[in-house]
Amino acid sequence: MTAAAFSSEPVPPGDRPVPAALAELFTAMEQLDLQPLAADDDALADVLLGLTRAAAKLDAITVPVASAWDARGAWGHDGSKSARARLARESWDDPKHCGTTLRRSRGLRSMPLAGAAFEAGRIGADRVDVLVRANASHRAKEYAESEAHLVSIAETVADFDDFARTVRYWIDAADDASSSGDPETRARRQRESRGLDFASGLDGVRFLNGRFDAIDGDIVDGELRRLEQQMFEADWAEARERYGDDARADQLPRTARQRRADALVEMATRSKSLPDGSPLARPLISVLVDYPTLNGAVRELFNGTVLTAGQVASLLAEADLERIVFEGASRVLDVGVRTRMFRGATRRAVEVRDRRCSFPGCTVPAEWCQVDHIIEYTDGGLTTQDNGRLLCPRHNRQRPGRRPRDAAAPDLEPGRRSGRPAHRRPERQPDLSWRCGQGGVGSWMRERPPRSPVLDLLAPTTIAEVTHIEMPFR
Repeated sequence: MTAAAFSSEPVPPGDRPVPAALAELFTAMEQLDLQPLAADDDALADVLLGLTRAAAKLDAITVPVASAWDARGAWGHDGSKSARARLARESWDDPKHCGTTLRRSRGLRSMPLAGAAFEAGRIGADRVDVLVRANASHRAKEYAESEAHLVSIAETVADFDDFARTVRYWIDAADDASSSGDPETRARRQRESRGLDFASGLDGVRFLNGRFDAIDGDIVDGELRRLEQQMFEADWAEARERYGDDARADQLPRTARQRRADALVEMATRSKSLPDGSPLARPLISVLVDYPTLNGAVRELFNGTVLTAGQVASLLAEADLERIVFEGASRVLDVGVRTRMFRGATRRAVEVRDRRCSFPGCTVPAEWCQVDHIIEYTDGGLTTQDNGRLLCPRHNRQRPGRRPRDAAAPDLEPGRRSGRPAHRRPERQPDLSWRCGQGGVGSWMRERPPRSPVLDLLAPTTIAEVTHIEMPFR
């Protein structure tokens, strides 16, 4: 590439001439007429998803071009110190975004299967970036051996967080098998890197900047979320009182950021008002861990953050242990009894199994969810874990009012009064397979989606014990 391809003078990207190789592409984009779709919600959704797919295709096409430009050193023709600096300057884009693009193109040089899936549109740029980070130089051999498996996970696991967490487990396993990797050393460094700065600005304004390890971060985040949720509900009550039942989110007295700041102040206020020696609330954090060795298939915080065995071991001195026995990936066979009183074992089994709202794409954690019958209790559904799933308040309210009967519903006793449950076991239990999109929302309402693929690490033909660790305030 010649120096003429990039100008030393700042030129707005929109003022640059269109390269001849891309002329037809730019012409086609300019001729798109999407106005007729404005009145059709379904068509809008289809086009939006299609444009997202087109953007992913452009990301994939960019990879070999960026790789060649970077490898040739063409970026240095004008004296630029790095490819990222040159690309950011000429494109007027965020240097971080430019760095990600170049890092992706470099990584895919040694990742043929991921590159092929990216080019074919089976995975997007964000998932490619997760795989690129997994393919670090000290794990190159392990990645090459496992690439087909990891790409398969990227192509089949719908939820991005579940995919990233599963790759995190693979990284820990690969580092355990490699002499150059040590998860415990990483955990120790993570702990040692903790810190908090509280700086002063003009007129007494204070600036907070901090870093926590995975465990302490979950403690702080969990309490902030709890208090912020209380403030959110209070704000909604105030808005409804002022504007009526048609109150909107933009009429709330505080933004989410303001509520989080107020929640932090509330934490400090409550701490100061707590007498020394007062009993502390429990539990505060939850950890799922493979019971026999503390180093098995499942070892993570309730929010999905993967821990090392050493991090889990450090909690045992002050933890309550609750035994939960899984049969395969989703069915809880037994919930054990802790030394402290434990009630609601069926609810707890559903919480530990589902971990978050079961509506597709919703990430509301279990503590803010309600346990809902898949088959209505009034339709003869049993109050069991097989017939239960977590729903956040919003998605529980959005369920159709006493849903219409469909093939998944059990037969009812003839002559049964409306509103009274049948006094017999339904002839059919709910179908727990996930068929989102095949029958619309109605089909989802009768089914429970499978939870995190991490639980699929438990072989379906085996019984595995998972210990649930609950921690008090430190």
